[in-house]
Amino acid sequence: MLHELLTRLIRQHFYVVSYERFKNEMANTYIERYVAKHPLLRPELIVLNDQPFGFRQTHKDVEGLEKYPIFCEIEYSEDEDGTRYVDNFDLYSEAKIKVRERLSDLISLATIYNKTVQLERIKRINDPAFHVMVAYSKLGELFVEEFLEQDMEEELITENDIEAVFELHLASYTNFLFVLDEVLFKGHSIGSLDKILIP
Repeated sequence: MLHELLTRLIRQHFYVVSYERFKNEMANTYIERYVAKHPLLRPELIVLNDQPFGFRQTHKDVEGLEKYPIFCEIEYSEDEDGTRYVDNFDLYSEAKIKVRERLSDLISLATIYNKTVQLERIKRINDPAFHVMVAYSKLGELFVEEFLEQDMEEELITENDIEAVFELHLASYTNFLFVLDEVLFKGHSIGSLDKILIP
């Protein structure tokens, strides 16, 4: 049940460009991997005289979001009845950045979004100029700390409650990537951004 909900919401909230599925025959577990882009990068079809004509060019204001490919992995097991149980969920994005110039902005963003996003910085020891920023969604922590499937079976939580939590995390994640691009690469201050984007 949660597997179907997660896959539906991933396709709603992101522009999926690649999908792979792997099976571990010995353990009867599966891994589904998605590569996606921010939803604002979803191609918009041009239709002329009821015929597809092509796609609109990506708007310049959102082109920077191309720097943040989104990776998603769902690990699940399947019982004899075909019921799928999600064991692990990872959602993250990474980008090369110049950290020294905008470190205080990164710290502020990490603090603002700390309930739904975890931000990490990777630095190479042999190449001090190389920095990669990795933004993880904290949605995966729910599958580590909680037994969502069991709680649903025992009616401690409803599917609508879980969907609302998933929606909150996914919407916050897409907003975070948008704000990150606005602040780091376009030079806007956090205070100048639309309050709807800030949780």
